[in-house]
Amino acid sequence: MIVRAAVLTLLPLMLASCGRSEPTGPRVFFVQPQDGATVKSPVRLEFGVENYQVAAVPAGTVTESRPNIGHHHVGVDADCLPPGTAIPRAAPWVHFGDGKNVIEHTNPVVRRDYGAIEFTTGLQRHFYRYGKIAVGTDLTYDGAAGARVDIIKGNPVQWRPGAGQRLAIGLYGGYEHVIERFGALVQAGYSIARGFEDPSPRFYMRYGWRYYVNDRLWGLFAIRSIEGRRADFLEIGAGYRIIKRSRTR
Repeated sequence: MIVRAAVLTLLPLMLASCGRSEPTGPRVFFVQPQDGATVKSPVRLEFGVENYQVAAVPAGTVTESRPNIGHHHVGVDADCLPPGTAIPRAAPWVHFGDGKNVIEHTNPVVRRDYGAIEFTTGLQRHFYRYGKIAVGTDLTYDGAAGARVDIIKGNPVQWRPGAGQRLAIGLYGGYEHVIERFGALVQAGYSIARGFEDPSPRFYMRYGWRYYVNDRLWGLFAIRSIEGRRADFLEIGAGYRIIKRSRTR
């Protein structure tokens, strides 16, 4: 488990524990666990800050900035955000809007906590003996879309948008190299519509293998990745191919 702590003001300023500050400037750090420690759930997380004021977010709608005042956030299995980036209110970030600096027990929202299902339709065409190209549409239900954890009165509270907002539609295209009953495929896609707009990238890739049981039925094992390197989904599925045969006279 990788954790990151941060302090965010209402101005576009972020201080992260993985960044470096000037000796006389603000600094945020972990009190517990110690750097390099091995932990298991549940785990106590405690944050420290120097030369900066931590306070709860005022009730109601905040319309004015509060210079040099902020609250803690923690990211689980997440990289540090670039300086100046606002921390999104979505997994894997947990907001400590109540001004606390300690959490005794946490159930961070990660993708493996929720299920996902995908329906794919497409058109394929051979352009030589072993290769074929494909274009199509992905309809994805992602149970983790928009999920987040807020700390309310010292307790973690999970929140998710409605079921309809967990849907996304993507367009893809790619190449498949087929030898006998096996096919190796690579595809690139782009999410054109999302029910919940989260900060995750819209561009995705799919790498995998397809096994053809017969001319129409096939099975699939693939990895869907974002940012070119980070796995987003492990896809295991089956499909049915409708073959359009040319007419002869």
